[in-house]
Amino acid sequence: MLAAVLSVLTIFLIIGVGFVLTQRGVFDEATGRLFTLTVMFVALPPMMVYELTHGFTRLELLHAGRALLIPIGSYIGCQLLAPLVARASGVPVGRRGTFTAMFVASNTIFIGMPVNLALFGTASVPSVLLSYVVNSTYFWTLGAHAIESDTGRHFPLFSWDHLKKILSPQFLALLVGVALVFLGVRLPGFLASAMKQLGAMTTPLSLLFMGITFAGVTLAEIRPTRDMLGLFFGRFLLAPALVYAVYLLIPVPPLMVKVFMIQAAMPAITQAALVAKHCDADYRYATVMVSATNLASLAVLPLYMALFSVLFPA
Repeated sequence: MLAAVLSVLTIFLIIGVGFVLTQRGVFDEATGRLFTLTVMFVALPPMMVYELTHGFTRLELLHAGRALLIPIGSYIGCQLLAPLVARASGVPVGRRGTFTAMFVASNTIFIGMPVNLALFGTASVPSVLLSYVVNSTYFWTLGAHAIESDTGRHFPLFSWDHLKKILSPQFLALLVGVALVFLGVRLPGFLASAMKQLGAMTTPLSLLFMGITFAGVTLAEIRPTRDMLGLFFGRFLLAPALVYAVYLLIPVPPLMVKVFMIQAAMPAITQAALVAKHCDADYRYATVMVSATNLASLAVLPLYMALFSVLFPA
């Protein structure tokens, strides 16, 4: 329990450094963009390849496929319940698709990856990647289509543009890592070392970016509303609860289900705001709701680490 608390404090401390340096003018929006691009294109892909090739065997990869049923089951449950919660929360028709996408999809990679690394170490990476596959596939198909439907115009459920988003550098790195494991290819020592060191930038830069983001949030804009509370219910209560429910039917190692639950309890996926802006949906609404879930997640993390000590006693 103490180790879990200290891990959460470590996360808050690094976020706090980013927040303070932004408030003092050392970091700014351009710095945040630099950190984002560095993580997504320079740090995360090599880290994925390294962790897969050093943490998995062929047999373990095959067994991991069964564990995919847990996040898949959670996403199906959230997708089915999202329209009901949207109506009960008074979400207007022109925002229900955006609400649904944020209700179901979480920020599994840019925030989820560093948070799980800080909480559970590199042993969490395989489970993080499994949830990322499910999350990314959902968002760039059903999720993006739901946001686009808010405009009242017709968009295809599957499109080349969405496919390109699924096949991001991180997703391609995942495929490369899996292929190397199945082919039995071992990375040369110098290359593995370089990938490991590049990947080590993921957690600190991501958490510093969160601090930069929080420094730019105007609290006056984030007033609790029925739909915001409905989104909090989905992100922080329903999604993790569904993960645990499916886990009771499909047992997996405790660390794996902990990671799946943390991933399910992450803030709403940031790309929801980007897609809303791209297709002329309510971009401002998406931005405020994503910011609100980011702030709320700071309070949720310690609660889940305390809950794990009860659900999974050592």
